This record gives sequence, C-alpha cells and structure tokens, in this order.
Amino acid sequence: MLKRLILALLLLTAAFNAKGLEYTDVYYDPAESGWGAFLVQSNTFQFIAFFIYGSDTKPTWYTAQLVDDGTGTYTGALYATTGTSFALPWNPAQLSVTPVGNATFQPIDHYRATLTYTVNGVATVTRPIQRQTLTSYPMAGNYSGSMAGSISGCTNPGEND
Repeated sequence: MLKRLILALLLLTAAFNAKGLEYTDVYYDPAESGWGAFLVQSNTFQFIAFFIYGSDTKPTWYTAQLVDDGTGTYTGALYATTGTSFALPWNPAQLSVTPVGNATFQPIDHYRATLTYTVNGVATVTRPIQRQTLTSYPMAGNYSGSMAGSISGCTNPGEND
C-alpha cells in the first residue's frame, strides 16, 4: 500500500508541471538598438505597442490588439494612432486611430518570441524579440507547503490512517 501511495504522489507531482503562458513584459531586438515593444496580456488577449522608424527616420508608434488563435500564436489588427501634442491640453478632435495592417506575436519560449507585422502593405517584417530584463527578480525567502491525506482499506489495519 505504501508503494502505491508513493507512486500516486510521484504521478501527481508530474501532472502539475505547468507551462507559464503570461507574456506581459518589455521586449527588444538585441540586433537593433533603440527598438522596443511593450506587451500587456490578459488571458488570451494581448495589447502591444511598439515604434518603428519611417522613411523619414522618425519613430512612429503602432499598437495592436491580438487574440490567441488557439495554437498559442496571437494575431490581430495593427493601428497607427496620433493625437494632441504632449505640450498642449488634450483635444479629442485631434485623435486619429487608423488601421494600417496586422501583427502576430509568436512565442518561442518563456523569454523569446517572433513579432511579425505589416504596415500599409509596404513590407512584412519578421523580428526576433526577447524580454528586456530591467532588474533581477529576488527569489530568496522561506517557502512552505503542506499536504494532507487519509489512507484506508489497507490489508493490515494498522497502516490505515
């Protein structure tokens, strides 16, 4: 009976090997200094904001609302958004949200992904990105856990709980 209990505990432990599916973070392309993306995830929805440099060499911000397609890849529409200058009071009449293409976020592992986007049909860009570690996560500390159970039906009644 004890062997069965140990085997059951080992199998139960193996069944709880979870894969993290949370990708909220700051991302960058190590091959292109000055480029970055900011991703926030809520369940199967992602909002991503990033900038690219236009033909005039000026950065332009784009945002995308991405949804998990069922395979772990997130896809959705890409938008260019403009508004009132930061130095002036907000004027809602100056807000402009224009659909310009589509975007896809495809995770490779917990730290790396591929971001693919098309802007105004000009070109499709596939960019390898990775999480930008700003500080290390302190993991030191005391962790505790517990387990409770009951054993019954043993051949030797003295082994019952």
